[in-house]
Amino acid sequence: MKGFFKLVISLILIFIIYIIFENNMLVVKEYNISSSNISNHIDGYKIGLITDFHNSSNYSKIIKKMRIGKPDLIALVGDTINMGDKECKNAENLVDGLTEIAPVYLVSGNHEIAPMAKDITAEFYNYAKNRGVNIIDNQVVEIEYNHGIFNLIGFGDIIYDDENLREPVFYNRLKENLQGLYDKIPDKSLFNVLLFHRGNYIDTISEYDFDLVLAGHMHGGQINLPFLKDKLLEYRYGSSKFSGGYYKAGNLKAIISRGAPYNLKEPRLFNPPEIDIITLMSLTD
Repeated sequence: MKGFFKLVISLILIFIIYIIFENNMLVVKEYNISSSNISNHIDGYKIGLITDFHNSSNYSKIIKKMRIGKPDLIALVGDTINMGDKECKNAENLVDGLTEIAPVYLVSGNHEIAPMAKDITAEFYNYAKNRGVNIIDNQVVEIEYNHGIFNLIGFGDIIYDDENLREPVFYNRLKENLQGLYDKIPDKSLFNVLLFHRGNYIDTISEYDFDLVLAGHMHGGQINLPFLKDKLLEYRYGSSKFSGGYYKAGNLKAIISRGAPYNLKEPRLFNPPEIDIITLMSLTD
């Protein structure tokens, strides 16, 4: 009996050590996105994607790996701060490092627009702007590179809670904002990249003529175990269809980052934090 008890304790300790180890990891996922709308001039252009940082302490790892990836542009797609925190020093340290690598473009997630985060969001945005970060909520920006151009479109989140967003009044507003953003695009024949925090709305986004959406919010399902992962996704987001990785919905291509937070209060399992590098590839002759 003592031997069995020792075995159980040992297995629990090994499991705890593994969780700590995995949550301290940071993986880099790489994707190649090809399209006839990508001109030869921007063939090979790299976008670094970071979502759901949540003011974590692992900013040094993210900066180091992003520097190795050599992106031409870095997109911070929501929840860079954490709504429950009283300060945003880690998020500030993150943008300090990232702006030394490439131009940084940021859109809000649900944590930035949460009522309780109003002050900390304002503090972070002010700091980020002073460091040269481009905050592009509800804006269209033409990105020029090597005599080529593509459109970068930023969607600003509209409400904190996922359950509320499924209500018709807010869901219709989301669709109106998407249509309004699409209407703002001056040259729709260019490659159109949408930054949109919530990865559970890929099907909705596919109703509009965007080429690529970069998203997050899903945290990869948090606990990557059969059945449990789907249950968690359905409970938190209303659907288990999207969690992380590459998806295609109609003509829309989507990359949902599993997010880069380090938080042992909400540990991940078989689902390490990640950042992403997306390379645009031309299909034109």
